Amino acid sequence: FKEVNPEFTDTECPEFIQIRKQDQPSPLINDPIEEINIGTVENPKILQIGTSLSAGERKELIDFLKEHQKAFAWTYEDMPGLDTKLVEDRLPLKPECKPIKQKLRKLDPRLKGQVKEGLEDLLKVGFIRAIDYPEWLANIVVVPKKNSKIRICIDFRDLNKATPKDDYPLINIDLLVN
Repeated sequence: FKEVNPEFTDTECPEFIQIRKQDQPSPLINDPIEEINIGTVENPKILQIGTSLSAGERKELIDFLKEHQKAFAWTYEDMPGLDTKLVEDRLPLKPECKPIKQKLRKLDPRLKGQVKEGLEDLLKVGFIRAIDYPEWLANIVVVPKKNSKIRICIDFRDLNKATPKDDYPLINIDLLVN
């Protein structure tokens, strides 16, 4: 961390120093995981934890997660009142780029109900909004999940080409931790 910021002192971020000073090896990203339910049978709240924890660490982690489960957003409705200044961003666009409207792609008819339900949920909580005359139009891409649900993504390739390159990209977290 001192290589990135030479003025960094240990007192600025004691949590980071505590993590860095641990003698245990860093867990591998592809360590096996297990699903745990910190909710109830009627209202399950499923999380995934690593299986390389000792029995004591596992119990301590599960107890901590159960005690603080209100800190997690389990549904979109659990995030009401997020200030748009916190969660909304404006993208700078290259002045020479013209808006692009992608041609409509066909959707698998078997997924139509799930897509409609997912979009209604996003509309209801204000993550997206309906507009009548868009300058940019990007298709949705439906990605199947392992649990037979879907993830609704957007094809932003044309928009990405129209935005300037970021001079300060995010650093890789693995480099910070190791």
